[in-house]
Amino acid sequence: MTNAWLKTDSEHGHHFTHDDFREEVEAPVWGQVAEGQSVVGADGQRLGTITNKDAHVITVEVPHSLLETEELYAPHFAITGVDGDGVRLKWSRDQVLDAHEHFVRYHRGA
Repeated sequence: MTNAWLKTDSEHGHHFTHDDFREEVEAPVWGQVAEGQSVVGADGQRLGTITNKDAHVITVEVPHSLLETEELYAPHFAITGVDGDGVRLKWSRDQVLDAHEHFVRYHRGA
């Protein structure tokens, strides 16, 4: 199955374009997304908790240990739905990491 966001890249296997992060937001689902909700990947693995939501991207705080966390960015188009306090993604953790790297590099200037 081919996804519209997936493009071939010799270094990482795929990459994202600037326009991918500016796709139109699906208002009914995006409107249910809020800070404090848990985030679950496509494989059912809990990734973390939403700490921020901007126009197109959520920030997910991912625990590594009791004292260490990491922030990951996930675009609105990775979200498939919201169940109670949880947000479901159509991506695995690795795909979220790839999107995060792109977002940081091109949109946050890192």
